[in-house]
Amino acid sequence: MLLIVYAAPAALVLLGGTALLGLFTASAEVATLAWQVVPLALLSLAPMVWAMAYGSFLRAHGDTRSVMIANVAGDYLVLIPLSWLLGLTFGFGLPGIYAAWTAFTIMLALLLRIRAMSLAARGSAEAAR
Repeated sequence: MLLIVYAAPAALVLLGGTALLGLFTASAEVATLAWQVVPLALLSLAPMVWAMAYGSFLRAHGDTRSVMIANVAGDYLVLIPLSWLLGLTFGFGLPGIYAAWTAFTIMLALLLRIRAMSLAARGSAEAAR
C-alpha cells in the first residue's frame, strides 16, 4: 500500500516530465533541475517503503528506540556526510544529494530489517516455549 501511495504520484511526474513540474514553478531552470533528480527520487522510494514497513513493525511491538537510533545514526553517519561529499565536494549538486538520500534509505531499511528480524525471532522462540 505504501508503495502505491508513493509510486503513483512519482509515476505521474515521471510521465508528465518537465511540463508537469512546470505546474509547481514558473522557472524553467528549476523545473529542469528537478527533472534531473526524478529518477533518483523514484529509486529511493523502494528502500524507503521497506524502512517504513520495518519501522512500523518495530513501533507496533513497542520498540520506538531502535527506529529513532537508526534514523539519527543514518542521518549523521550516512546522509549528511555523503550529501556534503557528493553534492558539494565532488560537484554533483542536487543529483549527488539525492544519491546520498538513496544510500541513507537503503542503510535505514537494512538496519531496521535486522532489528525487526531479531525481534520476530525472539518472539517466535518465546511462543514455542
